[in-house]
Amino acid sequence: MPSGSKSKSCCEDCGKPFANPLYLDLHLRKCPQSKRDFEALAESSKEFWISMKRRRLEATLHAASRPIDSESNRESSPTPQAIVTVAPPAEALGSTDIDMEDLDIPVAQRRGRRTRRLPKRYREDPLPQPPPPIQENDTPCGIERESNLTFADDPNPIMSTTSIVAHPLRSFKTTRNTFGVIRTYSIPLGARITHDPDRFVTLRDLTDLPDKPSVVPPMMTACDLIPQSSVGQLYGPFSSRSAFDLAEWYWNSGTKSLLDLQKLMSIFRQPHFSLSDVVDVNWKRVFNSLGANKEDLPDDEGSWIEDDGWKTTPISIDVPFHNRMNGSGTERRPIGSFRHRSIVSVIKEKLSKLEDSRHFHYHPYRASWKATETSPEVDLYGELYASQAFRDAHETLQSIPLPAEMDTDVERVVVALMIWSDATHLTTFSNATLWPCYMFFGNESKYRRCQPSQRLSHQIAYFSKLPDSFRDYLKERNGGKMPSEALLTHLSREFFHAQWSALLDEDLFHAMNDLRSENDRFKLVEEARTEIFTHGYAVDGDKIESILENLSLVPTTNSFSALPPSLHVSDIFGTLVVDLLHEFEIGVWKRLFTHLLRLLDAFTKKANKTLQAELDLRYRATPSFGRDTIRKFGLNASEMKRKAARDFEDLLQCSIPAFDSLLPEPHNENLMTLLYICAQWHALAKLRLHSSLTLDFLDYTTTYLGAQMRRFERDTCSKVPTKELPKEAEARARRESRKAQHGKGKASESTSRRPASLGVFTIKFHFLGDYVSTIRRFGTSDSYSTETGELTHRIPKSWYPRTDKKGFETQMAQIERRQARLSRIREEIESESKSLQNKPYQGGIDAGEPRSDCRYVIGRNQNHSEDLGAAFTNSSSGLSADKYLIDFIPKLKQHLLPRIIRQLGFEPDTVDPSHWRSVVVEHDRLYTHRLMRINYTTYDVRRDEDVIHMNTPQCNVMLLNGDLSSESTSSTHPYLYARVLGIFHANVSFLGVLPDGKRRYTSKRLEFLWVHWYEMIEEAVEFKLDRLKHSSLESFDAVSFVDPADVIRGIHLIPQFSLGKEEVRAPPSRWVNKTMEIWKAYFVNRFVDRDMFMRYQYGMAVGHVYSHKAPFPPPVVPLIPSNFDHCTEEPDVPSNPNPDAEQQSLIDNRTFPLANLAGSPPDHPAEGSNSQNSNPNAEIHQLRLGPGSGASAAVMIMPSRPLGATDPQAPEPSFTALKSDEPATSGTDEVNEDSDSESDVDDREYIDDLEDREVIAYEEMYGDIL
Repeated sequence: MPSGSKSKSCCEDCGKPFANPLYLDLHLRKCPQSKRDFEALAESSKEFWISMKRRRLEATLHAASRPIDSESNRESSPTPQAIVTVAPPAEALGSTDIDMEDLDIPVAQRRGRRTRRLPKRYREDPLPQPPPPIQENDTPCGIERESNLTFADDPNPIMSTTSIVAHPLRSFKTTRNTFGVIRTYSIPLGARITHDPDRFVTLRDLTDLPDKPSVVPPMMTACDLIPQSSVGQLYGPFSSRSAFDLAEWYWNSGTKSLLDLQKLMSIFRQPHFSLSDVVDVNWKRVFNSLGANKEDLPDDEGSWIEDDGWKTTPISIDVPFHNRMNGSGTERRPIGSFRHRSIVSVIKEKLSKLEDSRHFHYHPYRASWKATETSPEVDLYGELYASQAFRDAHETLQSIPLPAEMDTDVERVVVALMIWSDATHLTTFSNATLWPCYMFFGNESKYRRCQPSQRLSHQIAYFSKLPDSFRDYLKERNGGKMPSEALLTHLSREFFHAQWSALLDEDLFHAMNDLRSENDRFKLVEEARTEIFTHGYAVDGDKIESILENLSLVPTTNSFSALPPSLHVSDIFGTLVVDLLHEFEIGVWKRLFTHLLRLLDAFTKKANKTLQAELDLRYRATPSFGRDTIRKFGLNASEMKRKAARDFEDLLQCSIPAFDSLLPEPHNENLMTLLYICAQWHALAKLRLHSSLTLDFLDYTTTYLGAQMRRFERDTCSKVPTKELPKEAEARARRESRKAQHGKGKASESTSRRPASLGVFTIKFHFLGDYVSTIRRFGTSDSYSTETGELTHRIPKSWYPRTDKKGFETQMAQIERRQARLSRIREEIESESKSLQNKPYQGGIDAGEPRSDCRYVIGRNQNHSEDLGAAFTNSSSGLSADKYLIDFIPKLKQHLLPRIIRQLGFEPDTVDPSHWRSVVVEHDRLYTHRLMRINYTTYDVRRDEDVIHMNTPQCNVMLLNGDLSSESTSSTHPYLYARVLGIFHANVSFLGVLPDGKRRYTSKRLEFLWVHWYEMIEEAVEFKLDRLKHSSLESFDAVSFVDPADVIRGIHLIPQFSLGKEEVRAPPSRWVNKTMEIWKAYFVNRFVDRDMFMRYQYGMAVGHVYSHKAPFPPPVVPLIPSNFDHCTEEPDVPSNPNPDAEQQSLIDNRTFPLANLAGSPPDHPAEGSNSQNSNPNAEIHQLRLGPGSGASAAVMIMPSRPLGATDPQAPEPSFTALKSDEPATSGTDEVNEDSDSESDVDDREYIDDLEDREVIAYEEMYGDIL
């Protein structure tokens, strides 16, 4: 080759020459002719393979003798007819996985193989409804006796139920309602029920959503119809309607807010309002008449008053001085005055109110549940008026023969009284306290009774404490020396029961029947009192101890046992009920949580990191849920500052992810199981509707809880030395210092941390075994929860600023009467107006009620829109492409096709799925929304909602799994979980040919959710939570669309902190929060609320209709194995060289009977009894009152000897707050940070409302607790 010549290379496809081979390589990569040749080859290959697959499919279908339309036949059709494709059976296709409709669609656009469309039966979510109505055909055969009173027409009804005669009772059942609920009544032969309060129930009454405050107060719209002659009787002490409206606004508004101002303006705008009618009113005189007793007013001013008002009764007690004191003997001493109302007067006032009478249940019934026609019928437990105790009292009352002089047509019904009492601070910084006594009626629904806004509580008394002047008298009487603390405690009890004796007056005695039975306890108390008051023995002497110690009694006559012998009084201890708030939430669980902090402190040195700080970090990272279901945790959960009862409940519900792997194995595994069982027990014990199935499940869980708690104490706590927390040591030092100031011990300035243990052998653990029997007897725990009384404290606290702070009890009693009488006047005005207009009360669902009957609510506005082509199409490819937007438009239209076809009136399967290209989005606009409200029917047949909020943790939802079948229940999880990426609506139309051969271009509004699916990591086993992770975006069906109607409700996902975060963040996308952290795994928190918990108890929830039938399995209650280890042996407690710590350890580990937690107890207490009676060291509880035999009773169980020596006049403040069904309307958490009550030993956990700074006169009544 000649020098300097260059060889040239040519492109084989286009023939273009290149001198440099490098340039030829660059050209070959993008040669146009080469690309055209390759595309032609690919197209020919595609046609070849498609023809091969089509022939194979046609051969298979022909062999199965199933017709199918071929593509050629469709193309040769002369007119566009509707095409119906009959899908071949799966067994005919064999292993073929290619659909005919997919052959002409690019692979990237073909549908995923997982069918997420849910069968229709899975979306059964009927609206709540009351129990089945009483029909005429339900009445038993026999002579019907009409009642003389009816509620519908009589403007002043008293009772209208059945005419009762002394005949044997006969039972009948109502028909099953939509949820399978049945009511069984027992009535005398020949009588019938004429009053059914449930027929007045509306959908709003069955909705747990808070009502929005109304600006316009309830005003009469036809006031001009009322004759002027009736004005004096209608408006009470007010001369005009304008004066009444203004007074009602003044006394019913505690704080003057903007809403109150708007209400005032609405009064001024009323057509009947006259300024001249209010400017000349003597308001001081009118308000005095409004709150005074009738007998305290002149006849012309008090003629309109119908109630008895408040009474003032002087109280005196016997003061015993034993033989060794100066001037021994017994002296009757006046103590003070007692402000109270007549209980019978309150009952009469209640029954005479028309609105309250409509909701009053006079006839109890047995509620049962039969989920399907083939399901067994099981008992339901919920309302008090449907409880066994109420039915027993009712049947006993009907069986009592009537006196000869009494009319046999007089109806006899049971009125259940539920009484609650507790002291409270009225202000934040002063010492002003009030000890009110509230009375509720168990004949009313607990859903109304437990809401303070309904004002269904009745203040019947203001208890007093021993005044300071009485202590001065005792000191002077004893020669300048203070008597023993035992005597002061005894006198405090005597004073308390003397006030109760005044409250239980003669009028109440005559209204009570079958309420007494003598027993040995009363005889022992009387014997001890004889020794004290007659023979001069000291109240805490050995003689008295020998009489009362065995039954843990005290020498105080219970006011209920002091009723006249002519009356029969039942065992008052049978009316005591459980207290979930104080016994478990701030009792057992708080004790366990505190010891877990001690364990973290003990393991901190071994782990070389502060485990408590890690715990605080995890709780802070736990997302909130709902309006106030799970609130955002504060900075340091471990410090337990400002912790209310609701806060401890939240700590428990989120404890499993927070404590996961903080302790080393095997302690971590034991702890995870214990926390799960605690959360499960708490969820079951707090259910608002129980059945026999759930109660058996609670009994099973109780056994496991007792065994696991003792196992944790044996295998972990006893093997890991733990000490007090720093705050516990400081609190103990302050307590000892205060006791030393009162001469009760030596002062100790040392804050050194002493050894501390969990101590599971305590009375509060023992109480957990009483919950099943109590619920079977009285109904669910929310009906008699102390939460109700704590929330009612808000009412008298709002009155205190209106008093002069001196003698405020009398002034607050007057305010109570003013509000009650204003309410009565308002009711009479509205009743008069309705009667004049001939418009009787109508039940049912109001047209103006909130749309809680919808499955979901998405805003109607179109303010925010996105262009479908520009915003949801990838503008780039490769690694920079938005993986969330891959095939967005094809997936969207495939999702919208069956829905628009259904909107047009056809079944979706009548249109070929390949016609999704005919789906058109109007103007190519998608309208975005930030919020969606999901309405759902709860397990207890109520209506509630979840809010899905975009770009927040509250954007996760659950749906039913379409792959679930009767054969796959053991291997397929029943739910699907997804994170909502977007909430949209669009105006959609279908341009193709419909099954009727026509075209309709009408657009329909369709809402849809854009979701990213979660994958189940592993199926949860018993005592383990489900775990999820994000589906990989490389998967075709990781992102798709769902119908909002398919969403069951929102879910609470908590990261599994122990596994950490993903190394890479979420792929970049404008539709995903860039700051969102992706964790390797998430826990599905089934304990977030009771309804979520019941979603996983398949077939046990009355309101979850979709789980009552296949493919869901039938409900199964696990059984305790015969070889189950109850762990009843006490752990070996190492000796403590510190005597004080040893004493504390003995207290913490004192032994109590464990029968209720051991599985099959030989000595289980009788149903309805309280376990305190079986324990000589029974802890004293605050006043706990519950229903029993038609009347609730107030009683305290007291130990046989004082538990310490303290100043009974110095109550210790304690705090707690409640989780309410409705949010607090005002007030903030004001807490004295210097208080150490939260750090006291658990035996002093009589904690009251944190939000309202509650204070209980605990030690004043019972003495100190060591």
